[in-house]
Amino acid sequence: MVEQGWTTPEDIDEAIVATFGVRYTFEGPFKLGDFCGLDIFAHLEDLLAPTFSNQTEAPQLLRDMIAAGNTGLKGPTGNGFYQYDDPVAARKERDSKIMKSIKFVNEQLN
Repeated sequence: MVEQGWTTPEDIDEAIVATFGVRYTFEGPFKLGDFCGLDIFAHLEDLLAPTFSNQTEAPQLLRDMIAAGNTGLKGPTGNGFYQYDDPVAARKERDSKIMKSIKFVNEQLN
């Protein structure tokens, strides 16, 4: 959808965060890709795409980003679908949100 110009990564992430429950309360699939590494997502897409769709490889948009060094927080630019001024601070903020989510879920179960 992003590659075809229908929407933006931010819009998709916002829709996911607003609808998919606890796992995606603060992070959609594009931001998750930035944190995991877009090169890893592309490799998984190459492996899984033929199983789930008629695609045979990762989308061109993703391959172009990787070629430009934009593989997410771990890459040389520190950027992916999102721009991160401070990758270390971005990871700390994300880790804090994960810990708060885990704490909340544990409180609900007890």
